[in-house]
Amino acid sequence: MIGKQMQQAVISIAGAIMDPKFRARKNFERPPFVFWGPAGAGKSYTMKKAGTALHIPVIGIRLGQELAEDMSYPEITEENKQKYLSKIIAEMFPRYKRDAQGNKIPRRKVVNGEISNIPGEYQLNFTKIKNYIENWKQLEEYYTSIGLSIDDAPGGIVFLDEVNRIEDKQMFQMIFQLFDSGKFKGYVTPEELSFFAAANPNEGHIVQDWFADDAFTNRCVHLRTKYDFDTWLEYASEPDSGYDDLTIQFYKTYPKALFNPKKNDFKIPAFSSSYRNAAFLSLYVNTVQYPDPAIREEILLAIVGEAEVPHFHLVEDKLAEKAPTAEEILTSYDEYEVGLNPLITIEMGRTRSGKPIPAYEIDTLKDALEYQEPKGELRKRILQAQQDGKTDLINEATQDLVDYFHQNIKDQKFKDLIDENRLRFLRFVLDLPRGKFGTTFQQLVSNHSHKETSPLIADILTSGETGLYVTQLIKYIDVKVVANSQ
Repeated sequence: MIGKQMQQAVISIAGAIMDPKFRARKNFERPPFVFWGPAGAGKSYTMKKAGTALHIPVIGIRLGQELAEDMSYPEITEENKQKYLSKIIAEMFPRYKRDAQGNKIPRRKVVNGEISNIPGEYQLNFTKIKNYIENWKQLEEYYTSIGLSIDDAPGGIVFLDEVNRIEDKQMFQMIFQLFDSGKFKGYVTPEELSFFAAANPNEGHIVQDWFADDAFTNRCVHLRTKYDFDTWLEYASEPDSGYDDLTIQFYKTYPKALFNPKKNDFKIPAFSSSYRNAAFLSLYVNTVQYPDPAIREEILLAIVGEAEVPHFHLVEDKLAEKAPTAEEILTSYDEYEVGLNPLITIEMGRTRSGKPIPAYEIDTLKDALEYQEPKGELRKRILQAQQDGKTDLINEATQDLVDYFHQNIKDQKFKDLIDENRLRFLRFVLDLPRGKFGTTFQQLVSNHSHKETSPLIADILTSGETGLYVTQLIKYIDVKVVANSQ
């Protein structure tokens, strides 16, 4: 893949790992993604750009430049009752921040202009390792501007550069264990961190070919990157790059003087099958959403191997003919992007104590019904089925959803599922044809055959902030339907 695709891949993968719901999946695995490419192909620059776009730190560790004895020095130290390894662990890897009693400090975010703690999420001590954070300046400016600290970042990227130049067996053991379990001698990698690595394929550049060992290589997802002139040009054209116009114009006119296209022809570690591949496939091909289908295809190739790619698509095409289950819709459908069409708070009066009484409206109906481009495979399947006139598939999916609600609405686990995925439900029903949208809602909240459960469904769909959005949006749609029929 080229630089832009690499950046999009990192944003998609690291963005997913930052999400607690993604990490909570029972089959969750966090493989290192190793980008193989010639020196100067822009891997480090692209990684920094991706982290900055996500507002998370990129921790750069250049394995070919560190002394082996510094990297794997085995001294154990105590700090806040947490054991950690000196040098690489103590100085380069973040740990959760703790108060004087040893308790984790909650991560904060800005909600409606106010700073609030996030339940179940905790600060990472990025400040302590600032010297290794590639995009420290950009992130410090961003978080300071919103009244937070860089330690409030929702995750981070560990970028191991020149990973195939590890000289020392102790260092290799440390990297192996971090790749395999995220742990090493008392240190546990925070789960919000994602691992990426860069390797140079030129034979004369490899000190030790650790990737010849299947036990090591099958823990990684190996991807190919190429010399990409556009990535270099973007970097060189930035105001603080230091490049002058003459240099830029010379290489724009004669790009082969900068990059030798022949160096894009190289081999990467061969595909190696493992039980981990099933989890990698489920998570990083079928769950993570990529803006460019070519990225998904390359990751698929890396995980299942060239021989199995056609077989995967054969099964995928057959599955597209089946209606998705209610569980699939509620856990895998695109979320409706409320942030693009926010609720407007209106003061409708005040209580006797002077406290405002709020009401909520959506800015405009046009904004509320914004189509929003499909990202996930499941939503693309549903939209394609409608385009192809497959009404039976749509009817089966909606009926299964209605039945699933009425059968499970009294179950607390189901209520929690809806509470977490209400915006997926909203995106699905808004994608339905107008008539099907209306009948589906009627069957859910005003079903004469389910007089006991219909009010319970109505309550759970309209609770909370997103529930208010659902309520107002339905009201607005109803108004529009009446107006159109007059």
